[in-house]
Amino acid sequence: MPNFAHQNDAQADRVHADAICAEIGERLSAALGPPRHELPPRLFELMDNLRRLDGMKDFSNASFPPEIIQIMTVAMDSALSALPHPVSSTHVQSVAETILRTAKDGERNPKVLERMALLELQISSLL
Repeated sequence: MPNFAHQNDAQADRVHADAICAEIGERLSAALGPPRHELPPRLFELMDNLRRLDGMKDFSNASFPPEIIQIMTVAMDSALSALPHPVSSTHVQSVAETILRTAKDGERNPKVLERMALLELQISSLL
């Protein structure tokens, strides 16, 4: 393939090329507006059913060793710090319930626990 570079052409290094791509992305985001979070009606229905069927709201049968409680605490702190202030008590409860339920199912990665809680909170706010 022939090279059509001319003598006066400027070459962009990696840093500048990345900056140009970022700027194009920001301009496209501004032009397109905020992202739309429209979920299919069936997904809304399934989430609503899941919420109604969730019998672990009191977590009376759940028990965790101290190291798992520490992991859940880290996930809770991270998730709540990601939310805009003021954080409502409903949001705190939702995040806590998701973290407890997900940890009870065996998840031990605090980042995954945090992401699950924030994702579920985001989806429930769309319902």
